[in-house]
Amino acid sequence: MIKLHRALMAGALFVLAAVPAQAATEVAGALSLVGFGDLTSNSLDLSVPNLSVTAAQTLVSKPGNGDFSVVPLSTDFGPNTVDVTNLSAFTLTNATYGKFTATSGTVVGTPTSGFINIYILGTFTPLFGGFGPSPASVQITITSSSLGGLSEAITINAPPTSIPEPASIAMAGIGLAAAGLVRVLRKRSV
Repeated sequence: MIKLHRALMAGALFVLAAVPAQAATEVAGALSLVGFGDLTSNSLDLSVPNLSVTAAQTLVSKPGNGDFSVVPLSTDFGPNTVDVTNLSAFTLTNATYGKFTATSGTVVGTPTSGFINIYILGTFTPLFGGFGPSPASVQITITSSSLGGLSEAITINAPPTSIPEPASIAMAGIGLAAAGLVRVLRKRSV
């Protein structure tokens, strides 16, 4: 009888060992946030090469989509600092919903004195829904008003979105203009 129990136990252990562990599902969706409170900067000119902007709070500004739909409006992801000389240091953290940790980043296009667009790659580690760490991107747009006030819009996307290069956008615009011109010329010839 003992041998039978041992054989059954060994068989059960063998079956459990043969079944691979299932990886946690990655989160998929988007979440919009804004820098809130007193946004401070080391320069009123957003095109300086060492720009650093800090927001006292980062709040969810509209309902998330996909798996982020569980995150309520106005949820605080803490303070954030955007340092263009060290974009891999960027983080967003909420003790209930998760954390974004940057791995790399880039300034998109050419910043102006009143506008800068930033793209950051990293990992979002959700603390909801049984999801595992997921590749994600963060798009940050910072603008300044003529009165010197700053605003910051942030979007987390998982999986990461790609950012087209400015030249690609220009080529698409030229293509649309050419298609419009061809259409106008065809109408005139008819």
